[in-house]
Amino acid sequence: MKKFIALLMALVMVFAFTACNEDSGSGSGGSGGNSRKNEDPITSFISMMQSGKFVIDFSMDSMGMVMNMSLAMDGDNMAVTMDLDMFGGMLGDISSTKIIIKGDMAFIVFDDLEMYMSESIEEMGMEDFLEEMMLDFFNGVNLQKIGDGEADLDGKMTAYEDYKDNDGEISRFFVDGGKVVAMGSPDIDEVMMITRISSTVPSGTFDVPAGYTDMMAGF
Repeated sequence: MKKFIALLMALVMVFAFTACNEDSGSGSGGSGGNSRKNEDPITSFISMMQSGKFVIDFSMDSMGMVMNMSLAMDGDNMAVTMDLDMFGGMLGDISSTKIIIKGDMAFIVFDDLEMYMSESIEEMGMEDFLEEMMLDFFNGVNLQKIGDGEADLDGKMTAYEDYKDNDGEISRFFVDGGKVVAMGSPDIDEVMMITRISSTVPSGTFDVPAGYTDMMAGF
């Protein structure tokens, strides 16, 4: 879990850096649920992430900044949407940014501007990084429950269970109302507050909308 959060935040920072360089050169568990028949909420949650096909909406407080994010996965395709303006207002009023990984290409999409940037994964030197990111959803990991209890979660005492993986890393899953509502690690501050998780990935999630303009066209 700690590694997953670190990779996710690193992915955001890498693309923020890429976007800036190209520019200068030119709750609780919500709808959808996460429980499968005959499975407890945590087992169901992990199984869905290991399947490699899911959408998870969450918020995370990192270094004093709260970000609302959505992560979609389907095989080698990935899309991360966040309420973050990577350009700090330089391009106008941007309320969200979407990063799409599809095939050997990466796209940064700005829906407010109906524009996007694109770059090959190879040119960005991110093949190994993304491979590690894709494999870090508890795949091939034997999770063993090592404890449980209650802890404060957003002002409410909430039940949790701790699991240890093969490498000794501990993941903490908070459960409320029969759903996993948050996950994190006991030894780090960042906690993913989950608002929705679903095994249904909407059509077009990994596509740049038709009619959007390539910001780097002509460069």
